[in-house]
Order: sequence, then structure tokens, then C-alpha cells
Amino acid sequence: AEFNRMAREPSTLILDARSADAYAQGHIEGAVNLPFTDFTDQSLRVALRDPSVRILIYCNNNFSNNAQPVILKRVELALNIQTFINLYGYGYRNVYGLADVVDFNDPSVGWVQS
Repeated sequence: AEFNRMAREPSTLILDARSADAYAQGHIEGAVNLPFTDFTDQSLRVALRDPSVRILIYCNNNFSNNAQPVILKRVELALNIQTFINLYGYGYRNVYGLADVVDFNDPSVGWVQS
């Protein structure tokens, strides 16, 4: 609920840092896709624009389904940890992660499948 509330506020972006293929198979509605492996100063500036924007992130481990396109990873290797660290390193300080584990079939999640 908190993630959804924040997502609706101005100057907030949802970032999906999974691969372009995983994003194409399904993602949270309205999320911007920039694969973690493509992070550079320029790519982040294009995708996220202003470094002061609030960024909401999520990864496979936020979903209980353990089905394509969100196959669970080891917790210590969850993409949101590396994404947070890298965004911080690139100067993005207003970053929040989805703290819950949800079912992507729950309508409140806003999951979109291609």
C-alpha cells in the first residue's frame, strides 16, 4: 500500500532494473525499464532524469509466485540490493524498495503482461 501511495505522487518513478526480456514478459504498470547491467551516468540520466526524483525499485524476490518472469534469487543476491547501492553511487539518494512480498496476480500490484 505504501509503495502504491508513493508511486502515485508527483516526481516519483518506478524502476525495473531486470533484463529487458523479463520486463517485456511482465512488470508493474508504469515502471521504467533500465537493466542493471546498463547503468551508466548517461543511461540513468536519460531514464530517470533528475537525480532528486523519488525512485521506487523492486526485484524478483518481491513476488511470491516464483514463476516467469520473476524466478526467485538468493536473498543476498536480490537485484534490489545492487540496484540501491548503484543508484546511490550514481548520486540518486531518494530510493525506496518494495518492502513486501506480493503475488503479481493481486490486482493492487498493477502487474502488466505483454
